[in-house]
Amino acid sequence: MVQRFLLLLTLALSVAMLSTFPFPAVAQDSDGDEVPDAIDNCSTAINSSSGNAQFDADRDGYGNFCDADFDQSNLVDSADQSILVSCFGHPVGTPGGPPADPDCSKSDLNGDGVVGGPDYSRLFQLFNQSPGPSGLTCAGSVPCCTPLPSNLILGYNPQLPTPAYSACGGPTIVVDHSHGNASTHRVSWQAQVNGPLVSGAYWAFGKLLTTDGFDVRDSDVPLTTLLPLRHDEILVILNPADELPPADISAVGNWVREGGSLFLIVDHHDENAAGDLLQDLLPGSDLRFDTPGGHGEAYSFAWPDPVLTAHIATMKPVQTFGGSAICPTTPLDNLDPCPPSGPPYAPLLAFPAGVMTTYGGVTTNLDGYLQGLAFPVGNGRVYFSGESAMFTRQMEFFPSFGPDWGMLAENANQQFLLNIVHWLDGIPAAPDH
Repeated sequence: MVQRFLLLLTLALSVAMLSTFPFPAVAQDSDGDEVPDAIDNCSTAINSSSGNAQFDADRDGYGNFCDADFDQSNLVDSADQSILVSCFGHPVGTPGGPPADPDCSKSDLNGDGVVGGPDYSRLFQLFNQSPGPSGLTCAGSVPCCTPLPSNLILGYNPQLPTPAYSACGGPTIVVDHSHGNASTHRVSWQAQVNGPLVSGAYWAFGKLLTTDGFDVRDSDVPLTTLLPLRHDEILVILNPADELPPADISAVGNWVREGGSLFLIVDHHDENAAGDLLQDLLPGSDLRFDTPGGHGEAYSFAWPDPVLTAHIATMKPVQTFGGSAICPTTPLDNLDPCPPSGPPYAPLLAFPAGVMTTYGGVTTNLDGYLQGLAFPVGNGRVYFSGESAMFTRQMEFFPSFGPDWGMLAENANQQFLLNIVHWLDGIPAAPDH
C-alpha cells in the first residue's frame, strides 16, 4: 500500500511538472497539419499537397514547401529560379540536376516526386522571401538536429560515456510513417498517454540514438520518393499496418541492394503488412507469431553472435515481450524446427527446443526460430526484429500498476539496440563504441 501511494505521488508530481518539460506545446497548430508549431518545419502552411509532411530535402530545418532557397543564400531569388528550371521535369532522386540540387529533391517543393508546374508556381509565391517560418530552434543549420529532452515520467535518460558521434554528427535514422505504422507515433517529440500505457512509444528509441549522435527523424514521405535521395541513412520500418505496395517493396529492395541499411521490425500478426517485403529481401523465409512473453512478461535470450552482442555484460539478458520469430528457410512441417543458419546470416535470439506456439488454431514449433536476424542483401544490410517493445521504455499504470518493460536496468536491451544500429551503420565493434 505504501509503495502504491509513493508511485501515485511520483506520478502526480511528474504530471504537475509537465509544464516545465522542454517538450514543445502540442495545442497550437497554425496550419492544421497535426504537427505542433513548435516542431513544425513549415508552421504556416501544410508542407505538401501530396501528404509528404515535414519533407526537408536539404535538412536545414525548413520544409520544402516553404523553402525555395536552394542555394542557401537565405533569400529566394533568380538564382533559385534557375536551379528549379534546370530540374523542371526531372524525377526526384535521380542524378543529373544542377550542382546546387544534384538529385532535384530540393526543387520538389510539393513533394510529389517530380519537379513541375506546381513547384514553379510555389517558387514565385516565395520569391524575395527568406525560407520558413519554422518552429525548429535549429532551423538554418545543416543538419538541423535537436537532441531529445529527457522524460521524467518514464525515468529514462541514457548516459553514454563514448557516443559514436558528436551531437547530431552521425547519419540520419529515418523512421517511416507512411504506412500507418503502429507503435511509432512521432519519435522526435511526442510523449503521450497511449491507452493503459504512459509512454512515448518509440520516443526512448529516438532519445538513445540521438544521445549516440545520430539524427533521428520521422518521415511521411513515400518511400519511392525518399529512398533514392541518400544512401548514408538508416531506414526504420516499424510495424506497418498498411500493406506495402509493390512500388515501395521494389524501392526498398533496390535501395538496400545498392548499399542502404534497413531496420525492419514486424511484431504483431495483425500488423504483418511487411510479409511481401520480407520475401523480397529474404526469399523462402517463414514468419510465426504469438511468441512467448507479453506486456511486462519478459523472455530472456543468451548470446550467439560476437559482433551484435559486443560490450554486453553476460549476466544481463536481452529481453523480448512477445511478437514474431523468423526462420530463413521454411521448414517442411509446422512441427519441424528451423534449420540452423550459418553465414551470411547472423542468427540472434533463437528459441530453444520445446517452445511451441498456437496461432489461428494451428500449433507450430518455434525451435530455432529467431527474434533477431542480421543479414546482407546485395551491398546493403538488414536487421530483422520480431519484437518492438524491447526497444522502448514503458510502464503500465492503469488499470493496475505493472512492471516496466523495454530498455531496463536489469537487461541489456539498450546496448543491444546500439550494437544493431552500429552494425547497420558499419561501425566496427571497437571498445570505444
